[in-house]
Amino acid sequence: EPGPGIGLTLVAEGLVAPMMLTGSPDIRGRLFIVDQAGLIRIVTRDGVLVEKPFLDLRDRMVALSPSYDERGLLGLAFHPRFESNGRFFVFYSAPLRLDAPAGWSCTNRVSEFRVSAADPDVADPASERVILEVDKPSQNHNGGQIRFGPDRYLYIPLGDGGGAGDTGAG
Repeated sequence: EPGPGIGLTLVAEGLVAPMMLTGSPDIRGRLFIVDQAGLIRIVTRDGVLVEKPFLDLRDRMVALSPSYDERGLLGLAFHPRFESNGRFFVFYSAPLRLDAPAGWSCTNRVSEFRVSAADPDVADPASERVILEVDKPSQNHNGGQIRFGPDRYLYIPLGDGGGAGDTGAG
């Protein structure tokens, strides 16, 4: 007797490099797509990709290589009480801080944002509160898949920061 079937369903098109898909923790039934290029997009309960991004971080990120890059917008985690407080966290690769070691690649940043008071389908970009910054020597071996654990703490995997083949600083 055959087992349960496995299949694929197209959720959205026209994204650059989708890194994750997560459901909204509120009752609206939305899906959030994190695109490495710097956008968080919403798919409505009816399966429609909302044209306007939920959050656009492209102007805050390091310039990504068009041929291959492991940096970018890499993670999204909703606060356990997101429905009442509108708080969420992102992990992204920002330009290297001025006091970072010379020649390094970028500064990975974890920031808190809040949803816009005027529109629950748009984040307030001015609400950014930087939680953590870690300078990285090379563009690869990033972490970024941030999550809240059952203990309600935010877990932040950083990656080892090393070069290809685990060479160099990192």
